[in-house]
Amino acid sequence: MRGVRKKMTASELRYLAAINDLDDQGKGARMAAMSQKLNVSKVSVYRAIERLIASGYVGQNGKRVLLTDKGRKEVTDYLSVVEFIGEKLIKYCNTPKELAFDEAIGAACSLGGESRSGVLAYVKSKTAE
Repeated sequence: MRGVRKKMTASELRYLAAINDLDDQGKGARMAAMSQKLNVSKVSVYRAIERLIASGYVGQNGKRVLLTDKGRKEVTDYLSVVEFIGEKLIKYCNTPKELAFDEAIGAACSLGGESRSGVLAYVKSKTAE
C-alpha cells in the first residue's frame, strides 16, 4: 500500500479540472472564470481554493490559481481514469456525454487508491500499444 494516495473528492477534482481547462498559457486560471465554468459562487471558489492550497494542489498568484506539480500530476492521473470510465459509460450504457463525464468523476473519486492505480496502469498500457 506504499505510495497509495488518499481519495480526492469529486468536488476537489472538478475544481482542479476547471483550473486545468482554464489555465491561460501557464499563467493560471482566474477565479471568476472558474465560478462561471462550475456555476458556483465566487465565495465557493475562494473556499475551495483555500482547501486546495492547504492540500498542496494549487498555488495562487493574485486572482489567478495555478496547479502545483503535485496538483498537475493528480489531475492528469485522475482525468485519465475519468476519461476511461466516461468512455465506457457512453459506449456500453448509452450515457449522454456530459452526464458520463460527471458520473465518471464521481466513480473515479470513489475508487480506492489501489483500484485507481490499477485502472491508471491499464489505461497507460493501452495508450502505449
